[in-house]
Amino acid sequence: NGELVATVDCGHRWAIDRVALSDDGRLVAAPADTGLGIWMVENPAAMTKLETNDTSVFRFVPGGDRIATAGAEVEHVVGGKGR
Repeated sequence: NGELVATVDCGHRWAIDRVALSDDGRLVAAPADTGLGIWMVENPAAMTKLETNDTSVFRFVPGGDRIATAGAEVEHVVGGKGR
């Protein structure tokens, strides 16, 4: 419906060209100042950072409790229930 649901601070002032929203709509991820930032839509002030030099590709894994990243240097899959 076009309603603004959250505003997040990525830690820098340049344009963000990609974001990912978890399937359940609870989490959003975007490049941040030192890697990848992951925010809760309900509380965007609380951020988790995944330190990485390359955030070329990132996507929430179906189910929304993990995120996968890939780039020239590294690949990660982080998260999961109870982590």
